[in-house]
Amino acid sequence: MSRTLFEKLWKIHEVARFDNGESLIRIDRVFLHERTGSIALKGLEEKGRSVANPKHVFCTMDHIVDTKPGRSDSTQMPSGKNFITATRNSARRADIELFDLDSQFQGIVHVISPELGIALPG
Repeated sequence: MSRTLFEKLWKIHEVARFDNGESLIRIDRVFLHERTGSIALKGLEEKGRSVANPKHVFCTMDHIVDTKPGRSDSTQMPSGKNFITATRNSARRADIELFDLDSQFQGIVHVISPELGIALPG
């Protein structure tokens, strides 16, 4: 029986399938952004856990940052600066790759990930 690309990719990343039909999937790359990245990392910290493999986690500022030249942590979103600062600090504490506002690699997460060779086929 033929399978879709999604089904093929799912199968090669499936670690286990449970009786209820759910699967445990191996995730080889994680991408964070400033809107939810600090929340996720804070959740790990609060549970006394750390990022399992920091070299496979990447973070960029792309959701609430200003698009104007010369931008800074200031943003039009209420409390936006807090998200940016918290994400920057959390990423540094977790020792994960951060493409910050001043990085030549900073950009939209789903665009830069293949451009930089982080997200690979399959």
